Amino acid sequence: MPEEFKDNYTQAEALPLMEEEAAAAVEAIPDFPGFSGRGWRASTSDVNNEFKDGYTDLEISYMFDREVGHTQPVREELGKLLRDHWEERGYEIHGEKSQEDDRFGTTDYSVMATRSDGINLWFRVLDRVSLKISYRGAKESEPGEVPYIAPVGGIDPGGEKDVVDDFFPDGIPEDQANRAPVRDPFAEEDVDYEGTL
Repeated sequence: MPEEFKDNYTQAEALPLMEEEAAAAVEAIPDFPGFSGRGWRASTSDVNNEFKDGYTDLEISYMFDREVGHTQPVREELGKLLRDHWEERGYEIHGEKSQEDDRFGTTDYSVMATRSDGINLWFRVLDRVSLKISYRGAKESEPGEVPYIAPVGGIDPGGEKDVVDDFFPDGIPEDQANRAPVRDPFAEEDVDYEGTL
């Protein structure tokens, strides 16, 4: 067992915690505009450039629609709201930077936050705007142990924009299709993304 990963979560433990962070982010943003897609991804972990069998790096990506991502509130205000939200939760803020993009006359922005257990959050404003939640060195779970968790932010669970094939290559199990252990405040009411954040 690699020393670096000995106390790490399993995939089945980490993914629900990561999705809870996505739900908390949605709840922290007034008039949240909605996500357009979600992806779960697992890749083999490495230590000092040596791949370690039985351990994976996890990433959950939530994307905004390109049109929504080019609105002023999303590009200029949402990242700072998330930064404040993460700081209030006691996370370590790092990697914050902004840069003018002369091609489009816009400002790119990036901010990251890391929890004490190693889960990392990254809000990034480029041509596409995304929220990424990652965890390094998760122990592989046995087949069937990883629970399906419905996406937050208005994405159709199990739909075309809910990409979880790395964990459910044969499709989402019927008994989990409606499972949503995290609360999705976005699902409670329709939100107009033209509203002010």
